[in-house]
Amino acid sequence: MPRDADRRRRGAQTPLGLGLALVLAAWMLTGSIASAQGISSRERVAVIRLYNGLNAIDLLGDGHRGQVVVSRRENADAHGYSTALFQVRALANPSDTTSAVEWQVIPFFGPDHPPDGAELFRTGESTDCVLSDLRVFRRGRGRPVEIVIAHRAFGRSDADSTAVRFELYELRTNDEGTAGAPTYSFRHVRTMRAQRRYCDVNEAFAQELAMGREGLH
Repeated sequence: MPRDADRRRRGAQTPLGLGLALVLAAWMLTGSIASAQGISSRERVAVIRLYNGLNAIDLLGDGHRGQVVVSRRENADAHGYSTALFQVRALANPSDTTSAVEWQVIPFFGPDHPPDGAELFRTGESTDCVLSDLRVFRRGRGRPVEIVIAHRAFGRSDADSTAVRFELYELRTNDEGTAGAPTYSFRHVRTMRAQRRYCDVNEAFAQELAMGREGLH
């Protein structure tokens, strides 16, 4: 047994052993950076496509019925947009199993939203580019969905390539029964900055987070 231990120690000191140690250290560092950012292109997540109309999705990840209603508004110009309404059919009071089961809206709380929340997400669009859009994703089976919203600074015109920020939201339940707070909500947890400038935020989603170029329709 001591001889085996000596061999292992000598192996770790060889160029090959040192190389493996460096690779392992780099992998651990990459993982910690990705975790600190909240999500990165290296992290495996399941992106959930949304289509115009009713999208049936288990938003809570626990088997309750959920849905996302995607609708379109055209304005006879280049500034039409899509909206998304998130709903879940679940207990009105999660801590009381005898409470009513009903369809409930899941509003957004965070930057660019009013203090009492926003029931609808709305894309921002122009002739050349999409200025704001979102992605719905799940990190693992049985977990609630999360949302990333991308916003692009306007710049001198809507055709410029400018800074893009990603806003990360988590689905929270009002288990404490806080007065004035909805039973279910998307709460802002982190802001991330794109490394490059983009005209279309869907290009930023594809290049920076590996979440594809397809947004709301």
